[in-house]
Amino acid sequence: MPDAIHIPLSRTKVSLMLLGAAAFVVVGLWMLVAAEPVMVRVVGGVATVFFGLVLVVGLRRLLGVRTGLVIDDEGIIDRSSGVACGRIPWRDIASIQVRQMQGHRFVTLIVEEPERYAAMGGPVTRLFARANLKFYDSPIHIPANTLRCDFDELVETLASRWQAARARDEAPAARPPTS
Repeated sequence: MPDAIHIPLSRTKVSLMLLGAAAFVVVGLWMLVAAEPVMVRVVGGVATVFFGLVLVVGLRRLLGVRTGLVIDDEGIIDRSSGVACGRIPWRDIASIQVRQMQGHRFVTLIVEEPERYAAMGGPVTRLFARANLKFYDSPIHIPANTLRCDFDELVETLASRWQAARARDEAPAARPPTS
């Protein structure tokens, strides 16, 4: 089997995401402080908290992890987003799908035990993973916009490595010769 493939995070794309999150934090703070109707203040507070979390996660990604995705013989190591769940063995993946959400393309991994993956990570990660599971049938979505790679090549590589692992796992075990 081929060596592991390491796909780096796109520092440019993550930086742009951070700028957008920072802008929404500023707007949320303005709504929280300067807006008059109470509902607008509530929306401002929610926006400030949500995009503040996005900002923190994005900064951690930008300053810490360099590799967003590793594809190897055992499966995938996902560090591509704030809801990434780490190691996903090929045997846990039931199907690989391409989805588009709000104009962004994602690789969605349909896994055998989605609740187990939705329960991984800290409280915020679990919250978003459970929402992903509820609304999109899986807690695992690999976003194209945070990785430095061609999306179609990523999908093709994931599909071919997954199918190779399935074929390897389904191959009959070699039997010792009989006398």
